[in-house]
Amino acid sequence: MDEIAERSVDQHRPNFYSQTDLMYSYIFRNPNRVITLDEVRKNIDRRHLSLDFTQLLGGLKFTGKLRRLFFRASKSHLIFYNPVTVVRMQTLGIAYEDIIPFMTEAVRPIYPTLRPNLVLAGAQTS
Repeated sequence: MDEIAERSVDQHRPNFYSQTDLMYSYIFRNPNRVITLDEVRKNIDRRHLSLDFTQLLGGLKFTGKLRRLFFRASKSHLIFYNPVTVVRMQTLGIAYEDIIPFMTEAVRPIYPTLRPNLVLAGAQTS
């Protein structure tokens, strides 16, 4: 359950140390708050960003329900929701069945320490 967003990125793996890679890594390290393009620009040490947040998420194939589940984004502002709760899923009208395809695809490991969490109320952990 905690690898859904990671799987989307893995299928469209950004080049190491590219603008996309740096922006994505920064966002994952700063969940549950508003992040601006200016903040990202300063913290990844890039004077010019050719991507805005909507282009970044589209390029990484965060679209539709998956995008709504993990992100709220405009061109210049973004919030990455982590962990995602059942309450958030219910509020957005996203059923568990809607995200199963993102959980069952074969995946190569990427960003092993930067995993989003999906918390299910009443779920048992082993």
